[in-house]
Amino acid sequence: MGGWGNVNNWTPWITQNVLIALLSRENIADNDIHETILQACRSLDYFVDGYGEDGCCDEGAGYYRAAGLCLFNAMEVLDAVTEDAFLAVYSNNKIRNIASYIMNVHVDDRYYINFADCSPVAGRAGIREFLFAKRTENEDMMRWAAIDHKLDSTRLQPTVYNLFYRLQSIFHEEEIAAYDTSVPPVKHDIWYESVGLLIARDDRFCLAVKAGCNADSHNHNDTGSITLYRNNLPFLIDVGVETYSARTFSLQRYEIWTMQSRYHNVLTFDNAVQLPGAEYRAEVKDVGLSETGTSITMELAKAYPAGTVQSYTRNVEFRKGQQITVTDTFSPWIKGTCLTLMTLRKPEWEDGRLVVEGGGQIAFSTAGKITSSSNGIPNFESFFPVTI
Repeated sequence: MGGWGNVNNWTPWITQNVLIALLSRENIADNDIHETILQACRSLDYFVDGYGEDGCCDEGAGYYRAAGLCLFNAMEVLDAVTEDAFLAVYSNNKIRNIASYIMNVHVDDRYYINFADCSPVAGRAGIREFLFAKRTENEDMMRWAAIDHKLDSTRLQPTVYNLFYRLQSIFHEEEIAAYDTSVPPVKHDIWYESVGLLIARDDRFCLAVKAGCNADSHNHNDTGSITLYRNNLPFLIDVGVETYSARTFSLQRYEIWTMQSRYHNVLTFDNAVQLPGAEYRAEVKDVGLSETGTSITMELAKAYPAGTVQSYTRNVEFRKGQQITVTDTFSPWIKGTCLTLMTLRKPEWEDGRLVVEGGGQIAFSTAGKITSSSNGIPNFESFFPVTI
């Protein structure tokens, strides 16, 4: 219920369900209704207060439907039992931004920008996204939700255990099915400063750069990482998380390989990898967004154990319609430094380039020596721009 520190999706999810369970009862006392509404408001205030003004969900797209959408439905229940006393909340800028987050991190079809424990496949949009967009007067998001809803073979949610969701789907199916989707929704480039997430697109690429820190909810040590979709398919990836186990939420969490920076498209300095915690962070030096290009420069030395490097600067430049260039610069020199790039499909080394199966290539321009490894993929002994 909040009041002790940052909260996550559990707060709106449970608050929503308690409201539905209690306020649908016929024989609940007026005083109990009053106390339930007050506590729900307190809990939801704590949840919303934990978000930045930009509305970015630091848990990722996969948790939005238990976070932002449960906030929405909790407000809908509160509004219904108070005769529209909560309608004004939807004009709040932060609430509007929380609503639109899920469309902003959508790539295409079933794919989303993902980080932390979030999967790149986060489910279809539908009635709840549509209604949240309608309340916040976001016509682009209404069109986006209506388009995605039509692609969902289970859009009436016959197997969903939450009866409230199923009733919403049934009662609003006619409205969303008839909504005009002839004009494609517009997804703008965006810089989510509160979490340190930059998203940029052109006709061929969708790029995401994760700055921020290593204390996100469901955190992975991924500060400075990049993910990339080429022609709407995964190219450079965040592998996400394995099936949850007791170890996932234990002191051994960061022994799991998927949680480690070594597998998040950043440098590893010999055996020094990033550590978890808010103090292990990026310092963003500059962010640029324009119609022709997007860029970010960040200092990443503080994401690693103290004394690992004096400086590790990563610059990512996206020249739209041309290429993406990643430049890593660090000092002092550390033997055994390596860059790991995670790709969905197998890469092959050809004439100074990594050519990824199915199309796309990564070219390297290095200031130092390259040595071959046993599997034919090069080891770089100094650093370089990466051009995609």
